[in-house]
Amino acid sequence: MNLQDIEGFCAANNLEFKEVGGEDELGAGLLFHWTPPNNPQDPECVHMTFKALEDVTSQELLKIVINGRDVLHMTRVVGYYSRTQNWNKSKLGELKDRHKGRYAVQASEAAKE
Repeated sequence: MNLQDIEGFCAANNLEFKEVGGEDELGAGLLFHWTPPNNPQDPECVHMTFKALEDVTSQELLKIVINGRDVLHMTRVVGYYSRTQNWNKSKLGELKDRHKGRYAVQASEAAKE
C-alpha cells in the first residue's frame, strides 16, 4: 500500500497514523492508533515498517490493527441479554468460572461431621 491508499484506508476505518523514524532508520514506518468503540479508554497501537506495508492489502492491515477487538461480548445469565464490558471484576470472574463448567457445590466442614 502506498501513503495515499493508507490515508484513505485510515479515514474510512476511524484510524489515525503517525510516521515514526526516518526512511533510512531501522524500524522506520507507521504507528497506527485505533480506539475500540466498545472500550474507548483502552486504545490500541500497532507499528508496521514501510517494508511490511508494501506487501500488505487493506483487508490484511485492518485485521492486523483491529484483530477482532471490536467485538461486543454478551451473555444471558439471568433471563436477559447484557453486555459484559461494564461488568465488575467479580461478575466477570463468575462468568469465567461458568465457562469452565465448575458446577459442583462444596460441602462445608460442619456437614462432613
